Amino acid sequence: MIKRKINLIVVGIILLVLVIIALIYFYPQNEMGLENFDQANNNSGDFVSTNTITMFRETGVNTGNYEEIWDNSLLTEDYVYNSELSNCANGSRVNWDTTKNKVLIEAIRPDNCYVYFDKIK
Repeated sequence: MIKRKINLIVVGIILLVLVIIALIYFYPQNEMGLENFDQANNNSGDFVSTNTITMFRETGVNTGNYEEIWDNSLLTEDYVYNSELSNCANGSRVNWDTTKNKVLIEAIRPDNCYVYFDKIK
């Protein structure tokens, strides 16, 4: 009876380890998380999944108050990228491509990034 319980425990542990290995192996590494923005690329050109990119624009000139925006088309020539406030939670680097009007991220792992724009006019 004791031997049977030990065998069941060993088989259970082996199955648990196999399930964990299968989850790690088959977990999707490159999920799309940028529904409203262009894809972000790292230096090698491979897509790196990000959890979120949140964009904010200043509500008035030098107010320091920002509102969240959902579409980069809301950024007119009255706004300029704020590199000091823009950042990512897990250490990735975020930047704004002014020629293509899109977010650029250098990331090696999923991250949450925040992009700020100041009103200049």
